[in-house]
Formats: sequence, structure tokens, C-alpha cells
Amino acid sequence: MVRNRILIGHYPLHRKLPSERKLCAEIGISRSVLRVALKRLSDEGAIWQHIGKGSFVGGSPCSVASAPEILGTSARLSDLIECRLALEPLVTHMAALRITKKNLALLERYHHQAAAATDWTTWDRWDDLFHRAIAETTGNPFMIGIIDSVFRAKNASPWNIKRAQHFEPELRDQYSRHHAKILFHIARRNRMGAEKAMRDHIAGIQLTLGPFLSLEVTQTVPSRRSRP
Repeated sequence: MVRNRILIGHYPLHRKLPSERKLCAEIGISRSVLRVALKRLSDEGAIWQHIGKGSFVGGSPCSVASAPEILGTSARLSDLIECRLALEPLVTHMAALRITKKNLALLERYHHQAAAATDWTTWDRWDDLFHRAIAETTGNPFMIGIIDSVFRAKNASPWNIKRAQHFEPELRDQYSRHHAKILFHIARRNRMGAEKAMRDHIAGIQLTLGPFLSLEVTQTVPSRRSRP
């Protein structure tokens, strides 16, 4: 029945199974028998079921049929950084090729607004706009959509800088210098320089944000200047 069709690859891994009505017609069984079979397969981990969406082949990975906000809640900092390192340097490389005066003006505005932020919520808003504007500069709707999803997941994750208990101008200034370097290379259409600057920026986030937030996610921690 359903199990055999899964084993022979008729229903591929992580693909949605046909509706119960279609399955019953395909296999030639009643809906009550089918539901018992699906329940058994679910208990065994051969399929997983999502109310309102249907049944899917395989275990229940959080990445299947999940909104970015759901992914973000269980994301590790290493997952987020790994994803951004894979995507954003390439996007920035493309942006340096396609930058226009209008795009550049937006990037400069977002950079200066972020650099003047006096709290992490304000910083995070302008920082998101800065990174999204780089994606928009590519003119590629797929790139823009992917970056949007990544940042929606970031904003829902425990690793969002808005969750920090203390605002530190020195850290803001460090990130702002990264943005300035990215902007410098994009403005000069220096593809490789822009790509490297973005890669260095994201790697720098991992080095500074991890220690800054790792304890503050669950408890209040004094400012880094007062830590031993």
C-alpha cells in the first residue's frame, strides 16, 4: 500500500502525499483503513502529518513547509551565520556589478542611520534595510526573496541583537565600519572587494555577537566592559 509506494520512490522523500481521497482511489481501500495505515506510518517516522497541510514523506524536519519565523525560533547562531556566509557575499558581488545612483543613495542613507543608532532596536531596523537594499540592487527577485526569508528567520531567532540587554556604541561602531567598507567597494563596482567585505562582516558578527548574546538570551548579563 502506501508503505510500498514510499519504498519504491513513487512518493519521494519530503514530498506531500496525495489527498486521502486520491490515495483511497489509487490504492483501492476505504478512508478508515487508510487513516489507520497513515497513523502507523507516522508513528514509525516514515511520514509526518501537518494539520491543514497534509501528510509528507519522511521525518519531520523543521525546514519542510515551515515559515522563516518558525525556523528562526530553533536556529543556532552557527546555522544563521553559515547561511548568510553562503548567500550574502555572492549577493554583494552581484550588487557591485549592478549598482545605480538610486541604489547607492539608499545604501548610504541606511548606513548613516544605522551608524547613528542609540539602541539595538533602531540599529537592527536600519541594518536590515541596508542588507536588503544590497539584495534589491541585484534586481533578481529570487535573491531578494531568499534574503528576505533569511532576515525574517533572523528576526525571530534568539540571536537577534535586539535581545541584548545592553547597548554598546563600540560594537555599533565596529559593525558600522564593516558597512562603510562594503559600501566603499560597491560604490566603486569592486566586485571582489565588496564580496570579501561582506564575508568579513558576517564572520565578525559571529565572533562578537555570539559571546555578547549567548548568556543574555536566558538571563541578564552585565555589560562586557564590566565582565571579568
